[in-house]
Amino acid sequence: MTLALRRPRHPLAHPICARGLALGLGGGALVLSACFDPGVPVDTELAEGSGTTSQEQTATSPGTETSTTATTPTTGPDTDDPPTTDPDTTAGPADCEGDGPDPACDAATPYCVDGTCVDCTGLPDGACMALDPTAPVCDAEVGVCSGCTEHEQCSTGACRYTTGECFAQSNRLWVDNTFGGCAGGTGSEANPFCTVVEAMEVLNGQAGSEPWAIFVAGSPNPYEGTVDPDNNRPVAIIGPSAGLAATLDGVAGFTIDHWAQSPETYLARLTIDRGFSGTAIRCNTGQVFATDTNFVGGDTAADVTGCSLRLRRSVVSTGGLGVMVTGAGELLTDQTTFENSSGGIVIDGGSAVLRRSVVRNHYVAGGIEVINGGELQLVNSMVYYNQYNNDGVHVANGGTVDVVHSTIIGTFSCGGMAGPTSIRNSIVLHQPFEAGLDCTSTSVHTSVVNTGLGQGMGNVQADAMDLGTIFVNPVTGMDADWHVLPGSIPEGVAVHQPGDPVVDFDGEPRPEMAGANDYAGADVP
Repeated sequence: MTLALRRPRHPLAHPICARGLALGLGGGALVLSACFDPGVPVDTELAEGSGTTSQEQTATSPGTETSTTATTPTTGPDTDDPPTTDPDTTAGPADCEGDGPDPACDAATPYCVDGTCVDCTGLPDGACMALDPTAPVCDAEVGVCSGCTEHEQCSTGACRYTTGECFAQSNRLWVDNTFGGCAGGTGSEANPFCTVVEAMEVLNGQAGSEPWAIFVAGSPNPYEGTVDPDNNRPVAIIGPSAGLAATLDGVAGFTIDHWAQSPETYLARLTIDRGFSGTAIRCNTGQVFATDTNFVGGDTAADVTGCSLRLRRSVVSTGGLGVMVTGAGELLTDQTTFENSSGGIVIDGGSAVLRRSVVRNHYVAGGIEVINGGELQLVNSMVYYNQYNNDGVHVANGGTVDVVHSTIIGTFSCGGMAGPTSIRNSIVLHQPFEAGLDCTSTSVHTSVVNTGLGQGMGNVQADAMDLGTIFVNPVTGMDADWHVLPGSIPEGVAVHQPGDPVVDFDGEPRPEMAGANDYAGADVP
């Protein structure tokens, strides 16, 4: 068949992700499986009506946990005949014309193929891309062509999250320092370069601003040198899906220097190592997406001064500071763990939204510090086993914090001139020698707390002695499991409001009806 490009994309052609995600913390293991729309703030478990931003209310993509159902008329708009197929097939009524989207077809089967209305699963391979490059992927769940949201969805191996387009077949380079002839490499898949820096030099010499992707092979040896996009084009650097890791090491400088240059940098399936000094990523403009990536080494993982850093299914375990957010910088995380470092996150005048994320085992500067007008939203997340200077979350000097459906074990404290802070549908408790809720100015509603019952409505008190009856394994250290037990104290304490998450930390469903009772904290057992 030949697909005519005579009509625009069907109005239902928006990316909706397959449901399901998991993040297990028992025994220190981290198991992640999910997707979300990296083209919008990490907001995807929110239903419409959120009290945050309009972008956070849009149910459009991977990670969108709001339910979306296409209405199927009993007859097509141009015929009185009933559908000729049963509900289990992908084909709808006949009597359409041409190939591609057709107004004669109903919403459930919007495409015409050989006179029959079908959903996108009835289209030939590559048809979605041919119909609309911004909707190259067939979303079988809703039956319409949608934008890509994972690199694996693209036949070219690279997705531009911000537009939903796949990177072009021609705009790709390969790097493999284990390949014997890489010193004379041309950057093709059969004859790769030795270093990512070489590939970047070739890419930066290309005319125009089209997106380019670099595929990096797994290797026992790191790829050394600073990756410095200096052309105004989107760049993707993608490691292997299995086997040996691809490790980038900046050696004497930044590993990724996203400084007033590339508008979009995509990092996927990489290990980024800064050794014992330096910063892995610095950025002051545009967007940096890191997916399925590990940050290791001895110093700061990221210095975010004016860009938007978006971490998804990643682990930050640098030994130094996890992420510093300053100025107009923005940190957005989904299913990301910050652990085993001297400090987790410092938000110094910038902003951060953490969803379905973990901040644990930081042993000097503690978990999260919000100062000098910084802003933090903590949603469906867990903060625990952070020590010394800050046992959990600390707010001061105009910092503001909004906590929804999260579990904080340690201390939530306010220093001098702290800005507005609020806690709702959450758990804030302590182990011995920790304070728990330690901010008398915080607004607290429908939460389980050790103090501050009178700082809001619907709160329930618990204490350190109750931890064993509330949580699966409330021990000190990395073996802790802060999932809640069925029927425990948090049951029914939370009250669902429009815009609240409709799934929990692990992707399990929450009540969606306004006013419905729910478990307080990040987890529903």
